[in-house]
Amino acid sequence: MTDKKLRILALGAHADDLELQCAGTLARWAKDGHHLVMATATWCKFGSYELSLDECSRLRHAEAAESAALIGAEYRALMFPDDGVNPFDPAQQRQVTELIRQTRPDVIITHAPTDYHTDHGNLSELVKWSGPVLGVPQYETGSPALDYNPALYFMDTLNGRYFEPTAYVDITTTLEIKLDMMRCFRSQIGFLKQYFNLDVLEQIETTARYRGLQAGVRYAEAFQRYGGAGWGNLTRHCLP
Repeated sequence: MTDKKLRILALGAHADDLELQCAGTLARWAKDGHHLVMATATWCKFGSYELSLDECSRLRHAEAAESAALIGAEYRALMFPDDGVNPFDPAQQRQVTELIRQTRPDVIITHAPTDYHTDHGNLSELVKWSGPVLGVPQYETGSPALDYNPALYFMDTLNGRYFEPTAYVDITTTLEIKLDMMRCFRSQIGFLKQYFNLDVLEQIETTARYRGLQAGVRYAEAFQRYGGAGWGNLTRHCLP
């Protein structure tokens, strides 16, 4: 990886997506002094059997901000409708483009197009859509067009299915902070257990161990580098 201090934008569809799939890598970047922005695309109103929609949204974003603060990351929220991320919506296209221009990332991490939730796959397509216009000043947003091409990486899918890694990051030293970040989502740990019969902390460790076995380390996270035209210098390795 380059010695330059990087700016990283990690964009997930829902609060806790980043913690599940790439927080160990984000924590490594943070330890190395890079600048991190963690962003959530949706309202996050769906995710509770007890709370009102608005209270669920407020709490989940507060939990996401608490998680980001553990590694010194900024937190942003785009507030698209739940189950309504739409890569063909001009307003959402403009918001994602503006977020990227405003944060000026060297590296973007987002969902794989093959992930299980339609919001995940659609957000991936939204980010890809922005690529051809990020540097075009005639496509106006609140921030200036970029004068460079960021690198784009897709993070692992929820259970590793339909995902063939092209890169791994050793998170052996940051697994515990990844778990601590997920523990900030007190509203979701019980909900995910009830809805999916899923012990999410156990899943994080199991997935990290499985990817670690593939990578030849104790614990790892898996990624795919997107190789489409206009998405950075593919000879430069950007992950920790």
